[in-house]
Amino acid sequence: DDYAGARMAARHVVELGHRDIGVVSLLLMADGHQGPPGPQRRKAAHFQVTADRLTGYLDVLPKDPPIWEAPDSRREYGRSAAHWLLTQTPRPTALLCMSDELALGALRAASDLGLVVPTDLTIVGFDDTPAAAWADLTTVRQDLLEKGRTTGDLVLRLLEGQTPTDIVTIGVALVTRGTSGPTPPR
Repeated sequence: DDYAGARMAARHVVELGHRDIGVVSLLLMADGHQGPPGPQRRKAAHFQVTADRLTGYLDVLPKDPPIWEAPDSRREYGRSAAHWLLTQTPRPTALLCMSDELALGALRAASDLGLVVPTDLTIVGFDDTPAAAWADLTTVRQDLLEKGRTTGDLVLRLLEGQTPTDIVTIGVALVTRGTSGPTPPR
């Protein structure tokens, strides 16, 4: 449930007092774009996961955030996205990242800029990969084993000539760790 997970993450940072929040987005369309997506691009998103996560964030956040779209879910893209976001005025005090890999890159950018996480900046990822636990990253957990099992079952049904019509939603949960804290005094 990408939408609900994104809402949980956004609600978490808002409840911590953050109002200036940036978003590190996954790709909206299969064109390799990197940078801020305009309103038309956001509305025309081809990837449901990205659209659901972005909508979940935006439905909770108190104002439109600066957004950086990464062409891939790799740490180097999270790092460059965070560098750009953290030069915006006002500087975000929290970053919502659509994957743990992007969030790990954002952690590196914070370090590059001399920011202390979570004292100066809160960072929240999405997925709860083993690397997120190792990095003490606050993130949205989705049951990746269940996701794989369900996908495998659906593929097997397709191969058997069945047409699965059931919609499967796998639940999510917020895992609060050491990268989230209250908004810093300005």
